[in-house]
Amino acid sequence: MNFQTTEEKEDQIDIKLIFINLWNRKYLITFITTLIGISSVVYALSIPNVYESKIVLSASTSSESNNLNVSGATGTLARIAGIDLGGSSSKAPSVTLAIEKITSRKFSKDFIIKNSYQPELLASTGWNSAENKILYNSLYDDSKDKLLFVPSDTELYKSFINRISVSFDKRTKLTHITFEHYSPFFAKEVLENLVITINEDIKNVELQTANDSIVFLENQIAKTNVSDLKFIFSKLIEKNIKTVLLAEVNPEFVFTVLDPAYVPDLRSSPSRGLICVLITGFGFLILATFLAIFDYLKINRASNP
Repeated sequence: MNFQTTEEKEDQIDIKLIFINLWNRKYLITFITTLIGISSVVYALSIPNVYESKIVLSASTSSESNNLNVSGATGTLARIAGIDLGGSSSKAPSVTLAIEKITSRKFSKDFIIKNSYQPELLASTGWNSAENKILYNSLYDDSKDKLLFVPSDTELYKSFINRISVSFDKRTKLTHITFEHYSPFFAKEVLENLVITINEDIKNVELQTANDSIVFLENQIAKTNVSDLKFIFSKLIEKNIKTVLLAEVNPEFVFTVLDPAYVPDLRSSPSRGLICVLITGFGFLILATFLAIFDYLKINRASNP
């Protein structure tokens, strides 16, 4: 029992000696921690600013469901035949399709290639605010304004998807899209072109579908002698004609811009103060731990020759 008490006292004395030795090295610890702090400031300042632009979109009237009120025997016949004459939804099908399409691999790749965004997404390293010029690394040929390599589809997709965020607010029925880049002007440009492209893309698909449906339904009317079916087909033609007319007159086929994209004044990242605090704090802890272990091993060697 006395032997265990003696060991406990020795352990307590060892710990006390370690803290005394750390205190005796306070100037060394302070000096090294200060160097780490200065290095963290230099590192934080070397990280380029990233700016985030945002756009808020609402569903366009042309993207809403076209409801056709057909009741009675004709409506029952349509339901039995499995023909959709319209319905209501809190989120229109074309809006759902557009949101999914924006983050799809094929759309991302086609969008980047169409607008020649490869250098800005794959080779940019910063932004010169004085000249409003994007800075590039050695993979970019400034004279030819193109990359020195051919990026893969995966590289194009990741360079785009890692910078964009798309969310749908179920309460307000609004779509929020943000895009991050070193250049705030480029971030704004991408969002503006993105909305134009997705509206055009969905519009062209639905226009083609509506026109094909009109031709098909007109042929069906010519083939049938059933008046109720002719009525249903005429209603479907009416629905498709409405889609065509809305698409032709409204460029904002899916999304209407509620709050346009803007050039952000303030950076979204990095948080340089937090970076400096974390690096300096971890540096101090690692240094103190290393010295404490060194002193502990030194004391053990001295007590057990």
